[in-house]
Formats: sequence, structure tokens, C-alpha cells
Amino acid sequence: RLDQALRAARRAGYPYLIMDGTLIPIDRVAADRPYYSGKHKKLGMNIQVLAAPDGTPLWTSGSLPGSVHDLQAARIWGITRRLQSPDW
Repeated sequence: RLDQALRAARRAGYPYLIMDGTLIPIDRVAADRPYYSGKHKKLGMNIQVLAAPDGTPLWTSGSLPGSVHDLQAARIWGITRRLQSPDW
């Protein structure tokens, strides 16, 4: 869970976390516009990863359609809201 990963990061004393989104290509028909990523020019699913400063993955999101921008995905998963809280 995201909350558990953030608590572990706080306990570890990480000064920052790395957030990265990636597109996992999928085989779908071209009519599936929600899955089309304009950035990558292909169909796929958007996955978000939070990692420690050394790159160790701490949390991986579920998947969203490829048309969802990384920042929007971070908002959907609550990443931005949680990281803006003073307790993070």
C-alpha cells in the first residue's frame, strides 16, 4: 500500500522520493482510444512507481489507461496529496 511505503520512506529518513510513470504496451484494437498514449504513440497501460533515492522501488500503482498523463495518474492514486501533507 502507498501509505505503508511512505511511512517506511519517512522512517528510513529519505530526503526525497523518485516518482516515475511508465507505459506498459498492450495488444488492443486501435479503437480503444483511452489506452492510446499520444506521448508514446502506442496503446498501453500507465503504471506509477515510487522509488527510494537509490532507485529501489517502494510502491507500484495499479494500471490506468495509457491516455492518462503521469501527473494525472499521481493525482488519481493520491500520491501528490499525500506528499504535500506535513507528515509525509
